[in-house]
Amino acid sequence: MIPAVIAFVSSAVFEAVMDFLQFYYSGTDHFWNPRLSWINKWSFNQIGKKERFFLSSTVLVFLTDGWHLMKWCRNRCIDIAIFVLLCEIMTVWQALGVTIAIRVAIGSFFELMLGILKRNR
Repeated sequence: MIPAVIAFVSSAVFEAVMDFLQFYYSGTDHFWNPRLSWINKWSFNQIGKKERFFLSSTVLVFLTDGWHLMKWCRNRCIDIAIFVLLCEIMTVWQALGVTIAIRVAIGSFFELMLGILKRNR
């Protein structure tokens, strides 16, 4: 139980850093400044933009900027907390499977909703 609490508290720390970066950070570092770091995902050429590297705008986006790195860390903390709590009521392998299924479902719904919102803007 204590590891789950630590993981949940840690997730709040990472979320606080995300909000700080988004609303208060004024540095010029291209990794930490969200007003600049979006460029890190993309490679621009005469035709337009494409991913800077394979999956740089989706699964591996956390490698491109500080805000997404903090989001990735926050989500992993929540995953760890869920896993630890599930281990109280099921086997480790079952808990791992359910935790992965939850994360895949969350990611799928996120992508679905983002696509819908982008089409309807």
